[in-house]
Amino acid sequence: MTDSSAPRGPEDRVSPLDEAHFDGFTVDQLSDYLDLARTPRDEAIESSAAAQNALAALSRLRKVAAKLIEAEAEAAPVRAPSWFKAILDQIGVQAHAGRDIPLHHDDARAHLAISEGAVRALIRTAGDGIDGVLVERSRLEGTWRPPASRSPSRSTCRSTRALTRPG
Repeated sequence: MTDSSAPRGPEDRVSPLDEAHFDGFTVDQLSDYLDLARTPRDEAIESSAAAQNALAALSRLRKVAAKLIEAEAEAAPVRAPSWFKAILDQIGVQAHAGRDIPLHHDDARAHLAISEGAVRALIRTAGDGIDGVLVERSRLEGTWRPPASRSPSRSTCRSTRALTRPG
């Protein structure tokens, strides 16, 4: 028998978004139902008071979110039409595979390499893994020589331009 008066830790608390609070429906299911304009009609959802409360809350949240996005867009500076072209151009540059960077392998028959595009993708992925960081641009500079070569490679990853959000 367990003592219901014993203090409960954070791991014991049920999330307010848990499906147990919505008569077995998940927030994702209810959100999808709203996305479909509640059609076809789902009698189980429509007859559940808990699901109806959640649908009403999700609807209010969507209205508020839309207003916040609209207000933020109005407050943002007007951009020249060329800003979109600049983004597309940058995507083209970042997507370009570029030169191959040779990688060492103990077997002389193996010729391994990674493209500069793949390295840039790794840099962006690492940046995405840090909360509040958006990697805007990265550039690899230098010459790439096979690792077995006696002449040293001079290469650097130029300081990646990253934008951070405060907080």
